[in-house]
Amino acid sequence: FGEQELVLRFGRWGTRLWELSHGIDESPVVPSRKRKSWSRENTFATDISSAEVVAWLRDNADALWRSLEERSLRGRTVTVKLRTPDFTTLTRRVTPAEIPSSGSDLAKIAVGLLERFDFPDGSKFRLAGIGVSNFVEDEEETAAEGEPLLFDAPR
Repeated sequence: FGEQELVLRFGRWGTRLWELSHGIDESPVVPSRKRKSWSRENTFATDISSAEVVAWLRDNADALWRSLEERSLRGRTVTVKLRTPDFTTLTRRVTPAEIPSSGSDLAKIAVGLLERFDFPDGSKFRLAGIGVSNFVEDEEETAAEGEPLLFDAPR
């Protein structure tokens, strides 16, 4: 249907239907729910080795941690995503007994997850990602009997 046909059939809404069907919508995007995860990933210009993935995870765990701290977020679950040159994409995740408390904790968990992938030695990767999800809610962070919030605890 063209715009005119839609107007004839649906009246003044026909133009709006035509716009929406062509991806035209100037209304603002308003998120209606809390974000469930926070992550960083990169598609590399050239494929990288496992050792380079480890270095990337360490650097980006720190950057991700800073982003989470800026937003006062603590997540229970850590996810690592890898993509090979043939576009095979796999993820591994873990929810450790203790919530990560620093960028180095996050990096240690992420690097540990690499052992759960079954890629052959010498594999190359075109994409790597690290994410955190399963966020602790504010009321859960408040310890019993007036103890400080998790963020106020000594590190």
